[in-house]
Amino acid sequence: MKYRMGLTNRQVAALVVTVPLSAFFLYLLFKKQEEDDDYFPENGNKSVASGQQTIVEIKVPSRCAAAIIGRDGSNIKKIQADTGAKVNFQDRENKSEESTGYRVVKIRGKVENVMLAERLVRKCIESAPVINTVEIIIPQHYIGRIIGKSGTNIRSLCEISQAKIKIERGGNNRDPKLCKISGTDEQIAFAKSLLDEEIRKEDEIDRRNEIASQDRKPRGSKLNSPAEEINYKLDQPVKQPKSITSQEQKSRLMPLPDHSDYFAVFISAVEHPGHFWMQILGSPSKALNLDILMQSMTEYFSRPVDGESDKVSCIRIGDIVAAPFQHDDNWYRAKVVGFLDEGLVDVYYVDYGDNGSVHREQLKELRSDFLGLPHQATECCLAGVEPLNEFWSEAAIDKFEELTYCAQWKPLMAKVLSYKSTENGTLPSLELVDTNKEEDILIASKLRESGLAIKETTQVSDEHTLFPSINETAKMIQENAE
Repeated sequence: MKYRMGLTNRQVAALVVTVPLSAFFLYLLFKKQEEDDDYFPENGNKSVASGQQTIVEIKVPSRCAAAIIGRDGSNIKKIQADTGAKVNFQDRENKSEESTGYRVVKIRGKVENVMLAERLVRKCIESAPVINTVEIIIPQHYIGRIIGKSGTNIRSLCEISQAKIKIERGGNNRDPKLCKISGTDEQIAFAKSLLDEEIRKEDEIDRRNEIASQDRKPRGSKLNSPAEEINYKLDQPVKQPKSITSQEQKSRLMPLPDHSDYFAVFISAVEHPGHFWMQILGSPSKALNLDILMQSMTEYFSRPVDGESDKVSCIRIGDIVAAPFQHDDNWYRAKVVGFLDEGLVDVYYVDYGDNGSVHREQLKELRSDFLGLPHQATECCLAGVEPLNEFWSEAAIDKFEELTYCAQWKPLMAKVLSYKSTENGTLPSLELVDTNKEEDILIASKLRESGLAIKETTQVSDEHTLFPSINETAKMIQENAE
């Protein structure tokens, strides 16, 4: 037996057979690669065939993905049902697709089904609307209304317009906010018209509040000191107040705004910077409605009457009655808080926050329609300040009344920063800003700069807890907010 190059005849025969087969398989491999390269266009679409099954991958612009998927996946499900092919977007393993602006759709199934599904997908891409984004600047004054309670209003605007509306967060709460609106040109135009309408409504409220403040006459602003100036008649038998249902309580008090935005207020009465009363303007407050109510009550109770049809026959502590005010000729809603000498009754004016003494014969029974408007006065304290000594000085009280236009009906902007425990209960601690001048004035800072107050050092609570008060606003405001 002869050897050639160290190989046996059997080895030579195996080599002769193996080499051509290897070359043949290499040829098929390169041929397949050439075919794939010819099939895949430059946009990256791919097709892989296996028996009678085919897989096609299509690069889809990210802006068209929503049109292919449809609401709750309705469109992509319809494509699958109509063609019999399986269509789904490839899971994102990284963010490279987001940076390139494309997503990948995979279509699986029989060749004819895949081809039909591919045509439908491409049709969706061609007909997909162009999504644009515009940016507008909205003054802070309107942000609270546009967003609404817990974001309900802005979600409603998005749903109605089918546009995406996003308002930037953070920054100074008094600065204008950037608003981004995304959608088709039609959707963007509709969304902007809805925002304009919200701004118009807020401007209308501001206009009505301005009219109300111009029409109101100044009212006595100095609050009686309850301990020194009021001599309660201790031997007067105290009658129990009439029972008030929870539903009646809810309808009688003004709820505080539950968002962190600023809101417009009147300061109606002041004891000192740590205890004063405000009226909340704008919706749902009824500044004009209060004026109309006061006018109606004054006309009704000032008319000449025969008999004693409006006279209160039995007066109890806690009763809500109609009472005159010693500094003008108007009639107001008042709560009976005590009995004084010589037939006088100590009353608390529920819409303003101050006290007065009225002879019991002057008190009148309120008609039911006079009780519908929530009580407008809310007890508060000023955030960021404390008295120089243990008590607030007369100079500090006078300065605070001057800065807040007490009972002069000029609006201030307010924001609840926290809730503070005081001798009058747990009260909302407010930041007050005067925006009536060219430059905004922080009331607390002005008091400190005047040397009439120091910076607050006591701990305050961020929780919205109950705050008991002379007219029981605490529990009712909490219930109403719920």
